[in-house]
Amino acid sequence: METEGVPAPGGGAELSPADAAELLRRHEELRDRAASQGPSRSFALLTLATAVMVSSYMAVYLLTLRYRPGGASTLTLVLVIPALIFSPLLSGARERFAVRRRRPGPLYWAGNGLLLAAFIVLGGLSIAGVGYPWWLALALPGAAFVTLASRPVRRLLSETTPKSERWQNHPLTGSARRVTVAIGVMTGLIAATSTWRWFSIVFMAAMLLLLAMGWMPRWGLPRTGYEWGPIHWASFAVVTTAMFLLVILFSVTAWDTTPVSVGAGAGVFVVMLAVAFLPARAQHGSSD
Repeated sequence: METEGVPAPGGGAELSPADAAELLRRHEELRDRAASQGPSRSFALLTLATAVMVSSYMAVYLLTLRYRPGGASTLTLVLVIPALIFSPLLSGARERFAVRRRRPGPLYWAGNGLLLAAFIVLGGLSIAGVGYPWWLALALPGAAFVTLASRPVRRLLSETTPKSERWQNHPLTGSARRVTVAIGVMTGLIAATSTWRWFSIVFMAAMLLLLAMGWMPRWGLPRTGYEWGPIHWASFAVVTTAMFLLVILFSVTAWDTTPVSVGAGAGVFVVMLAVAFLPARAQHGSSD
């Protein structure tokens, strides 16, 4: 059977025969279960990761504004990049785990709206120099985590995944590998130059790169998120955690020096560069 002329997910340029065969294999594995099942445990894990990402971002942002108001502008920009990368990656992963899901009710959206409003208010108070109890900077992210994590946690506790249906790691196609390396370059440069005077130039270049590959159907971030397996998501979690910890370190200590930022940036780059070529061989079993 010919595989030439198969479009990439979401339309756009045609895939190579190897890419098309890999995507067809994954689609066939998911098709039967997607018609009848709710979100898989693997998707629940990604949803839980979203809760961790959002609540961590809120906590680090508020603490940065509280303890380093004068230099918070640059540090908060460091937080923005992994958050912006995460969103289209997650969009691609949702396409991979396409299943029938119930839409959240009005209480869910009302609760999220209140949390967002409180986050904006606390951020505005910090920028304006108005003090508030320190524990609010932790209580609000904690409430956000509980709200966002309740559903995936219930899902993970309710059932187990057969070994044959566990989410597996597979070698990335060429386009996804290049985007994964680009993520390493982007996050590494942002971390490395966070103490430099011309950091704003690097940040703007990173934003332009994000716009270029943010939603491209053939080789962009959603396509990459569609292909990523657990090892790739775990590596990105390590990179994001490192960048968040770097911001905290620079906020509460005097270690905001070039050697520290460059060392962190090099480490971030190496992690994403290495995982772009993992695994070397496809694992056996179905993707969940």
